[in-house]
Amino acid sequence: MRVISAAVQKVDVVHDWMDWVQLLVGVLGVLALWLAYRAQREATRARQEIPAERRRQFELEILRGVLDDLDEKQVLHEVEFSPSRLQRYQHRLAPLPDSALPFWRQAMTVDWYDSLPDDHGFRARQKALSVSRFAVVQQLGSNPDDAELRAEADRQAAELSAAATQFADDIRGRLLDELLAAIRERVEAGADQPQRWWQWR
Repeated sequence: MRVISAAVQKVDVVHDWMDWVQLLVGVLGVLALWLAYRAQREATRARQEIPAERRRQFELEILRGVLDDLDEKQVLHEVEFSPSRLQRYQHRLAPLPDSALPFWRQAMTVDWYDSLPDDHGFRARQKALSVSRFAVVQQLGSNPDDAELRAEADRQAAELSAAATQFADDIRGRLLDELLAAIRERVEAGADQPQRWWQWR
């Protein structure tokens, strides 16, 4: 039996500069496709965000207008004993979502600031001062010449007035804080973090 041995020739593959150019072109082609895909995704996302951005800008302009009006006309000092004066902003705030400025919307519905929520106990303090002062005034009615009773009645009257003023200041502060928070929320919503080119989204 004759054994036929085949000689396998070893071939060394030598890469010339054209092979490297083709490889580079291939890599650049894949990179170009990836960048085009990313650009298309970003453009689509930007188009989808346009309505929300316009809405945010619209709401921000409304809130800034109200803030400017408060500065120019000292409106918050007018609502000290009549929060319903805020109804002048009812139509301006109507385009905002129902969840925006809840304390403002509540204040518009009451005629007397004492009807608004009291988070710091001013109302209880006023009630206690009123009861105490009423007792002193009754005693003063029996003894109109008592200087100590008169001084105590005056002191309690001043405390009662100060408590009412503090409550009104608290209401004004809450109204202003809520308005500023709504503005800040919309400003921060527009401060989108830039995406780096290597980030995948």
